[in-house]
Amino acid sequence: MLLFAHHHAVMDTYKKELHSVSPAFITGRETAAQKEKSLERFMQGRTDLCCVSLRAASGLNLQRATAVVFGELDWSPAVHSQAEDRAHRIGQKDSLLCYYLVSPGGSDADIQEHLGLKVSQFMGLMGEAPQNPEIEAQNAVFARKHVEKLLSRHYPGLYEAV
Repeated sequence: MLLFAHHHAVMDTYKKELHSVSPAFITGRETAAQKEKSLERFMQGRTDLCCVSLRAASGLNLQRATAVVFGELDWSPAVHSQAEDRAHRIGQKDSLLCYYLVSPGGSDADIQEHLGLKVSQFMGLMGEAPQNPEIEAQNAVFARKHVEKLLSRHYPGLYEAV
């Protein structure tokens, strides 16, 4: 299993709480030699859990994994896609399950909404979404409301005067 996170504090929690299962860690804190040792431990089956920094996953082949878990979300859908691709490689023998852990409190719901908006916009730009003026109008309203909601959290009263 691959367990992804973005912040050092979250990785520290993983290290403390998951100590008994001896996970491998591949983050921005390890040296190249330490990362290689962690990768080897995971790929050779000496541990079944590898905790990986979302942004440190680039270029890694982790096809031994049968599950990918995102303990934190990134604002970019491409980062999640690349992280999933670390396990979904040539040589992957089993099905791959991906889980996104989202809590109702905090920023997770906003990030999840933002990710959905970005994906739908990308699909529209690339011609992968059916063109429908009604849906495009709904997406435009949704995007405006989403931006207003995010800004109003940081700048209370900003939209009340408009």
